[in-house]
Amino acid sequence: MTVDLLGNTQPRRRRRPARTRFGKWLWRELEQFRAPKGLGWLFSERVHIEPEYQSLMREAGLDSVRAVFETEHGEFLANQWGGSKDDVSRIRFEYNGEVRTFYVKRFWNRRFRSIITRAIRGSLVGRSLMRAEFENIKELGQMGLRIPRLVGYGEQRFCCGLINSYMITEEIPNAMGVDSLVHQWLGTQPQDKQWELKEELITSIAAAVKTMHANGFEHHDLFLRNLIVADHDMSKLYVFDCPHAWIWPAFIMKKRRKVDLAMLDAGATMAFSPMQRMRFLYQYLGCQRLSAEDKAFAREVLAYAAPMRKKQIKRLERSLPLD
Repeated sequence: MTVDLLGNTQPRRRRRPARTRFGKWLWRELEQFRAPKGLGWLFSERVHIEPEYQSLMREAGLDSVRAVFETEHGEFLANQWGGSKDDVSRIRFEYNGEVRTFYVKRFWNRRFRSIITRAIRGSLVGRSLMRAEFENIKELGQMGLRIPRLVGYGEQRFCCGLINSYMITEEIPNAMGVDSLVHQWLGTQPQDKQWELKEELITSIAAAVKTMHANGFEHHDLFLRNLIVADHDMSKLYVFDCPHAWIWPAFIMKKRRKVDLAMLDAGATMAFSPMQRMRFLYQYLGCQRLSAEDKAFAREVLAYAAPMRKKQIKRLERSLPLD
């Protein structure tokens, strides 16, 4: 207690802990995309731009982490993770007389709690999510699959903790996510054509997933929105959005592939009939008739898919105006 000039007693004010004041000062400095004074040796920046895009990014002023996060030319599209500041923007600019369109995915860490929570997802240990996604997509391209045009990624760290990271890809012309394609565009096509197009789409998806799994690649988020079709041509299927992907040895992949297939099937129930989903399984397994082992495999996939179904349908409902 303290006594004022009139003799009244007042509760003593609690001083803010020094560590709280230091933490706020530290974040204020880091939010300016610079190293705190005297702590520059703990601050690091990594920027990678594919060779064919280096001069273009330089001219556009997008060749540093700070420039990407402070650019005002982007058209905001969506938040990535709930109410966080992580976002996706679309940037258009002219280069050599041609208008180019790019998508920028930005990932912010603004609290120590976020860094600790995401510690094993790149905030402290291993690759950042943006770098992991960039390298995983490139891995898919080396398997012969269609992928978005990769431009580059960047990240800033302080004392090993990830503060900011981003990834840039170039737009795929006339592209549409498979979720929108099936629920919106296909509905405008003649009835007999819809069935034929879905069969072609199933063939493309089965071939892509089979190639991934044959190379030990677990996508870990096989969702209709993470597959893209260009020019309404079902054979032009692109795979992306795989920051949590992993490459496993064959004996582990034999089980992990069931998780990938279950996630894909969980959201596919609103787009494809049971017969079409079975058709996908035939093509994925490369058979005309299911053996006893294949049937057991299908039952296991459905068992994995059951608890995922509600969540995947909600994801579809958030991105599409479903009835």
